[in-house]
Amino acid sequence: MRQVLALLLPLLLSSTGHAGGGNDIVAAGAAGKVYAVFTEQGSVQYGTRKLTINLYEKKDGRLLWKRQIEGRLYQASSATRNLPGWGMVNSVLWVSHTTGGEHWHVDNTGFRISDGKLLWENIDVGYPLAFSQGKILFLRNQSQSPYFKLLQVNLVLNDLKTGEATHLNLRIPERANCGSVNDYAWDDAAYVGFWADARFLYARRKDACGVFVARFDWHGEEEQRPTITPE
Repeated sequence: MRQVLALLLPLLLSSTGHAGGGNDIVAAGAAGKVYAVFTEQGSVQYGTRKLTINLYEKKDGRLLWKRQIEGRLYQASSATRNLPGWGMVNSVLWVSHTTGGEHWHVDNTGFRISDGKLLWENIDVGYPLAFSQGKILFLRNQSQSPYFKLLQVNLVLNDLKTGEATHLNLRIPERANCGSVNDYAWDDAAYVGFWADARFLYARRKDACGVFVARFDWHGEEEQRPTITPE
């Protein structure tokens, strides 16, 4: 705890606490042997914030590296969980951040913890859904309404060592004699959803026969046919 306080004190003293021009601490936390501090500077009103990532050695408070991203740290909460906007997976620090302007979206950037090397810059993917087998999973086009692409699931997988991206464009088949899911998109918006675990991605939809879940192996091939289960 002493090391953490010693680390944060200079930043706290240098912060003006104002949203306009100060260097505001927006998040901080430790994982393993390192401690991350996230600061923002610029105007909230005009969407010109810049997010700075400061990574320190937890043992002695030594600054390992610093990187800057346009936008703000994206932190959200729901009835079931809080999403901090950043995390560490294996040897990677990932950060979810918003762009400014009217048509804003949530991007995700990954850095190698040891030296701050940029591993990926994913546009409009929000938060990572899962990670396993050396891969981290994102759902693309998060800002677009899912009701325009009810049968299309676009994924991007990044290698946690190299950052290399693999894109999977999957399709949910419509059930025989159950009509189209598009007929139920607007009336039953609450049924549309995605979630994932270490192996599978799940997509919930509704048609004339009721609610169902399509399960994809996100480590599998693009041509795969999902398992369909009534809910």
